[in-house]
Amino acid sequence: MRSLGARVEKIEIPACSSFPFQSELYWCCIIAQMSSPSYHQVGSCMMGPAKSRWSVVDPTLRVHGIEDLRVVDASIMPRITSGNTNAPVYAIAEKASDLIKNRWKRKLRSM
Repeated sequence: MRSLGARVEKIEIPACSSFPFQSELYWCCIIAQMSSPSYHQVGSCMMGPAKSRWSVVDPTLRVHGIEDLRVVDASIMPRITSGNTNAPVYAIAEKASDLIKNRWKRKLRSM
């Protein structure tokens, strides 16, 4: 790379200024400051009991306190997968469709 004239540019980020340039701590800080998730956010709708302060949905994906509203996407996943989130989201959607169909079957039978 040197033969091409390439060099490492120092990035001025206030949060990382206390670390020596190119040290391991510097790079860890730069990575933490400069990286962010993109298009694969997960975990924003925690699953858990209704009495939990932080949970949003129950194990059948229903939103606490709102009848017949479900969350069916990657936001219910507690951690991001090591690969693309498409396949797990398809599985969540398949499970949700079964839950919804069964709920409507029970409702129709009781009428």
